[in-house]
Amino acid sequence: MSLKFSEGAMDTFTPLNKKIAAAGVLFALAVIFFILFFFLPYHELETFLGRKNSVAIYDRNGALVQVTPLEQGIRREFTPFSQIPQAVKTAFIKAEDNRFYKHHGVDYRAVLRAARQNVSKMRKVSGASTITMQLARIISPSEKRNIWAKCKDVYNAYRIEHTLSKDEILEQYLNSIPFGYNVEGVTSGARFFFSKELEQLSMEEISSLALIPRNPSRYSPVARGAQPYEWPFFMPHLVEYVKSQTGSSFGTSINRITLTADLDLQNFVNQQVYIAMEKGTRARIDNAAALVLDNRTGKVLAWVGSNSWFDMEHSGQIDGILVHNQMGSSMKPFLYAMAIDSGLDVNTALPDIPMDFGSETVYIPANFNNRFNGPVRLRNALASSLNVPAVYTLFTYGVENYYHCLLDLGFESLRNTGLKADLGLALGAGEVSLKELTAAFSIFPRDGLYLPVQCFEGQQQELNHKQIFSPDTSRIICSILSDKKARVGGFGYHQSFETEYPAIFKTGTANQYQNIVALGATPDYTVGVWMGNFSGNTVMGKTGSSLPAAVAKQVLDYLSAGTRKSFQEPEHYKKVKVCALSGKAPGECCPSVSEEYVSLDHLAGFEKEKCTWHVKQGGVIAVKYPAEYQKWVSSDFQNSSVDFTTAGLKIVTPTNKSRFFADQGSNKNQQLTVEVIGGADSTGALTAVLDKKSIYKVDRPFIFTIPVTAGAHTLDVTLGNESDSISFTVE
Repeated sequence: MSLKFSEGAMDTFTPLNKKIAAAGVLFALAVIFFILFFFLPYHELETFLGRKNSVAIYDRNGALVQVTPLEQGIRREFTPFSQIPQAVKTAFIKAEDNRFYKHHGVDYRAVLRAARQNVSKMRKVSGASTITMQLARIISPSEKRNIWAKCKDVYNAYRIEHTLSKDEILEQYLNSIPFGYNVEGVTSGARFFFSKELEQLSMEEISSLALIPRNPSRYSPVARGAQPYEWPFFMPHLVEYVKSQTGSSFGTSINRITLTADLDLQNFVNQQVYIAMEKGTRARIDNAAALVLDNRTGKVLAWVGSNSWFDMEHSGQIDGILVHNQMGSSMKPFLYAMAIDSGLDVNTALPDIPMDFGSETVYIPANFNNRFNGPVRLRNALASSLNVPAVYTLFTYGVENYYHCLLDLGFESLRNTGLKADLGLALGAGEVSLKELTAAFSIFPRDGLYLPVQCFEGQQQELNHKQIFSPDTSRIICSILSDKKARVGGFGYHQSFETEYPAIFKTGTANQYQNIVALGATPDYTVGVWMGNFSGNTVMGKTGSSLPAAVAKQVLDYLSAGTRKSFQEPEHYKKVKVCALSGKAPGECCPSVSEEYVSLDHLAGFEKEKCTWHVKQGGVIAVKYPAEYQKWVSSDFQNSSVDFTTAGLKIVTPTNKSRFFADQGSNKNQQLTVEVIGGADSTGALTAVLDKKSIYKVDRPFIFTIPVTAGAHTLDVTLGNESDSISFTVE
């Protein structure tokens, strides 16, 4: 079927009808334009409104730390409309678009005026661009400035006016207008050209600022010979850490940050690190880091991530506060605090003697001076940083218990690897950060309360502030770590910790001397200092803890000038006289006494159980050590003996289920040393049976050897009515 028009029908298209048809076409075009204008999304505007800006970072006292650069080094700080001074708004409106609040994106009066001026002068005098059109050009720039680019600005100006209010348009314009010199926006412009905050500008400076965008090379103070502004660059490692904490909000919703740190203190700590590094270079130390915390709040007061951010040779941009390292003996206070909270009496004497721990994996600790001190009271063991008592304590109270304690203390870096360190956790074998370590150490002056580290004001904090140790335990640890006499066994009389105010200190050295660390604290402040090499190279073959300790002490001196605030005393303990050797209540024969805390709950039992270690033999005071010290006691100990009956019969070496590896290159018959302690029968001989066939008769002390052959073995020992047995393998 086809449709045909007759000639009569064609006659109906009169001139009037043609006009109506044309009007319809125009109306359709208008509708299409309306749709394009009002409904098509302006993606470039959306992107523009979501772009990042520079972040102005201040210290706790309002000193400018950094204005973070954007791409190509541009600084562009965003200031909300309500915070832009009215005088600045008025000056830019007067200079650029006096009828800004009276038009809808294009000022046709200005267009006509500009046309007349340009024709009369026969050159371009004015472009009649409104503030909205200038903003459109910033949002959607054109490669060439011609009539089509102008039309594009007009079109986009209408789109902007349809989307944003006048105040929002002016806000975006004032925060985006280019001033040259890699500076955009009035806030960064005020800072760069006049070294002032925007609200500090005088009227004359505001007028000058409004003129600069027209021709920066002509109107700016720098063009007229003023000294170019140097953007500050302080605390770079802390700023990078804050960026990581704020994530995508940094530079978008967050445009201004006030750090908790103090720039003056930061500069002082930097100086002390530099001084220590000058000495440390002789010990092959290439880098250092230091962290200072306010104990009352957990706030960071100083954050020095490396010797120098610009030291590319030694990876200065790595943050030593966040790097995971073995921190050595600096971890021991947490172990002893856990043990005290778990029931270990503070007056306990711990064994510092050759000991084997473990089963399949045998752990044989030694002190850094390769000496053993016999029985050592807990106070001296911690203050002098002895290794064997620490491993003994961890072995007694459990690796897993200590591991969970460390997680509660904020050592998240140990979550996946901590248990693998096993008994090495007692000596700081697990890798942790200086940030974690310093924050954990700060809980002792804070009565055992853990607070998360806070770097900037308004930072979201964890709600679960945890009470890790009891207040009394924490106060006892502070008493021990501030006891100068108790440190003598490990550090001698010439120490780096002499202060005129109460302070606690702890140092640590990682295995192979890869890291040396010092912690120091007063009731109000905690300092952590690390020195070493990011490459992992060892420092000189000595502890060198005096270097970071000197930094920690100097910082505490700076913070504690004129103050002598003391640590609090434990409330449920009493300081009493104890035997300096056994830690028990002094007996008549105890030649030396000390003072120590004893729990009020245990005080009555403590007073009844007098020391039996010291006895008088032939008019001379002698020491009778418990059975576990039999190997340590030798003929060199005059007037000393062992009370073998103080423990039940037990094979202490080797440990049950041990694995040994024979020396395949040796032609000699290899022997394994066995040590058995205790037994109520003080005079009888020990019967030892190897693999149910080889019989040995041994007199006290029960220390003897058995041949090493490949295979699985059993060892049974008997003394009177007591017996013990173990199994072990040799491969």
